[in-house]
Amino acid sequence: YENAVLIQPLIGNLVTYSNKGRYTPLVAKNWSINDQGDWTFEINKGFKCANNEEITAPAFKHSLELSVKYLALRENLPIFSKLVGFQEFVDGKSPTLKGIEASNDQLIFRFTEPTRSGVIQTLSFAPFGYIC
Repeated sequence: YENAVLIQPLIGNLVTYSNKGRYTPLVAKNWSINDQGDWTFEINKGFKCANNEEITAPAFKHSLELSVKYLALRENLPIFSKLVGFQEFVDGKSPTLKGIEASNDQLIFRFTEPTRSGVIQTLSFAPFGYIC
């Protein structure tokens, strides 16, 4: 994880910061936010790793959980710490992070409070990409 910036081109993030100075979808086809502040990312179909592993919403959720658990023990994660069930997950009281749901081809992020800024930026960082 410490060297994630060096390998970012090998990682599939939901979004990326483009050369045009804005965030654009990468593994995600698109994203939206509802009135309650839940973020939904539709995952592109057919994305695969070099080992032919398909990147699906459930697989992406699992990858995020690995990163969040690893990093939460070492540093503060301001955006992820607002996810429903974050502390229980980090403390090992829950096997999954309830604030991230994977259904069909979507990842849904549910927060304990409306979170309208920082989500896209955080998800563009290398440690929060899909790691094959």
